[in-house]
Amino acid sequence: MKSQSPAIQPPRNPITHQRHRREVFWQITIPTLAAALLLLIFAILATGLAGMPMRKWADISLISLIIPAGLFSLLGMAFTAAGAYAMGRLIQVLPGQFYRLHGLLILIGARLGRLGDGFVEPVLRIEAWNASLRQLWKSVKRKRR
Repeated sequence: MKSQSPAIQPPRNPITHQRHRREVFWQITIPTLAAALLLLIFAILATGLAGMPMRKWADISLISLIIPAGLFSLLGMAFTAAGAYAMGRLIQVLPGQFYRLHGLLILIGARLGRLGDGFVEPVLRIEAWNASLRQLWKSVKRKRR
């Protein structure tokens, strides 16, 4: 089997390659250029409107900092509310399910207890017989004296 060297690549499918180039243009190049253009416009406005008082620019900067923080706070509040709602629904459903699980665990415990008793019973019988024989032997020894 011949191995291909990394320098040799199979020919590209022209249809998918064309579609990929188009998607790269619309999904990466255009948004990047639009953002750069917007940044350039803001820079021109900032330098062109130097006569504007500094207080107004400080207010604009403050607003641009507060808006994302407010949006993230709303997002956190929405997650907290969804969590509280889900917890309320779980509190309604879980007690009944845990009661059923508790009954099942009691049943399993009882069956395991009976199984364990079955395993231990032969040993206990042997030990009981052994104890009875020892006691009998002691009483026979006492009567001989």
